Amino acid sequence: WEAFGSLRGTASRFFTLQGTAIMFSFGIVIILLFWRLVTRSAAAGAIAAAATVALVTYQSVGWHAVGLEHSYFPLFFEAIVGAGVILLTLRFGVLSLAVAIFVHFGLCAYPLTTNLSSWYAGRSVVALLLIVALAMYGAATAVGRQRLFALPED
Repeated sequence: WEAFGSLRGTASRFFTLQGTAIMFSFGIVIILLFWRLVTRSAAAGAIAAAATVALVTYQSVGWHAVGLEHSYFPLFFEAIVGAGVILLTLRFGVLSLAVAIFVHFGLCAYPLTTNLSSWYAGRSVVALLLIVALAMYGAATAVGRQRLFALPED
């Protein structure tokens, strides 16, 4: 509810999400490292880590939301999420995982609406602008002083 409150609450939620994203990403790396050491294989460790992440997120969200008779869909969805998280970590690293988790939690924490006449529309715009500004800053930092559109020289 902090994001619905004042500007101070919105800023507080923004900075709290950063620490949470870093802790979650390091936790996932520890799970990946644990299974890599136990299985002594990179592929088997990645599969076991993806299954562990899927089961942990399934237990926290899972069948409670849809009922026990329809619990196969959240399990399938969480298996895809777990595999994606592990593939993202292995391919692009911990920083990209932390940014992905931060964006996910940010989009879940802030009230998003397309109705700009609602009373919390300003907070939606602020949340989206913060995410877009961080993405632009990250892209500009990654590119550095390189020219994006270089014309061929004759």
